[in-house]
Amino acid sequence: MSTVPQEEVPKHLQVQKFRIEPLYELRIEVANDIPVTVKLVDGIAEIFGTELARAREYKLPLSAKLAMFTWQGANVEVVGAPTVLYVAENKSMPNALNIHHNLERQRVEAETNKDVKGPRIMIAGPTDAGKSTLCKILANYATRKFRKPIFVDLDVGQGQVSLPTSVAATVVDSPLDLYHGFSMSAPLVFSAGSTSPSESVERYRNAVERLAQVVNGRLHLDNDARVGGLIVNTCGWIEDLGFTLLKEAAKEFDVDRIMVLGSDKLESMLKSSLAADLPRCHIVKLTQSGGAVQRSREYRISSRTSRIKEYFYGPEGELSPQRIKVPLDSVKLYSIGKRYKAPAGTLPADYESKASPLEPEAIAITTNHLQSIFAVPHATSVVSSRDVSMAHVSFCVSQSCRWLPLNALLSNVYRTSFL
Repeated sequence: MSTVPQEEVPKHLQVQKFRIEPLYELRIEVANDIPVTVKLVDGIAEIFGTELARAREYKLPLSAKLAMFTWQGANVEVVGAPTVLYVAENKSMPNALNIHHNLERQRVEAETNKDVKGPRIMIAGPTDAGKSTLCKILANYATRKFRKPIFVDLDVGQGQVSLPTSVAATVVDSPLDLYHGFSMSAPLVFSAGSTSPSESVERYRNAVERLAQVVNGRLHLDNDARVGGLIVNTCGWIEDLGFTLLKEAAKEFDVDRIMVLGSDKLESMLKSSLAADLPRCHIVKLTQSGGAVQRSREYRISSRTSRIKEYFYGPEGELSPQRIKVPLDSVKLYSIGKRYKAPAGTLPADYESKASPLEPEAIAITTNHLQSIFAVPHATSVVSSRDVSMAHVSFCVSQSCRWLPLNALLSNVYRTSFL
């Protein structure tokens, strides 16, 4: 029986087989239009710390960048046409495993002694250093020990738990789904106003503060969460004001470990600046994985759009969001952090400015807000943004606004292209 040459097989049906030696990984980058599935033929392998079942086909998300790693060796099959596909040694995984063992030792101690907190670890570093990947690995390794850590996502540009423009937290009680990622079923989410903290600094700072208050309360009341501890992901803005926001977040969540990826300077600055406020916090620099990929601006925009679409329609389009039309005059749109506040040095000596950077300001709804993502406030009155949580809506324009607690929406500095 003759066989069809590989080049004549449709791209989505092409099969490639690989042998991965121990401590090596198969690095895969998926195109945005050709599906890819992977299968573990024999051996033991994992993706982001999630162990793969033998002989099961796993569909990978479009545009995904990931790796199949093995501690003991594995044979795998790849169906489809990834844009990048190669085997390489991963020298950073032993570090990740060592971190996990240290975290688990602290969890065991917290389990037997209620006066001991579970581990609170923060992952910091520049953009594209592999922070999100390490967070996923540590979260998955924790669930394999039947722990229930809280994952905190402070990266407003990526949105692993909810949408970009938000900070969020969720309990991780099972291994992450390779296609869906972190569960979005019951996360705690606060609007930060933008995909970059630099565009809405005070709103971002307030969102992180409020998130930390609620998360710390959960750790105090929930023993499983207390033992499981925190895994905090951060954004890649680490210079100047970005560094200040990083320090503030570390203090808000009272972290006891900071793992720094890819920056000697950041490690040194954190050690010197947090010595007084977090004296028992261990700050360690880790070697950046060779598999960390630099993402282009176009890729980031595409990923955010995909994430927003997934939020409304589901990863595979299985959801059907309801569109509600409301008259324009029945909804008020507010902006936060846009009011100008004069510098203290320009004010009279006896004058104290009452302007608040978090004071909501009513703005007109215009065509500039088409295809925008708005946050829904759950406060009882419009006084400040202190009680703003996040529930995104597709905003069109007919009848009543009973679905809005305050008949108000909060503007974000972000628009999408598919709504």
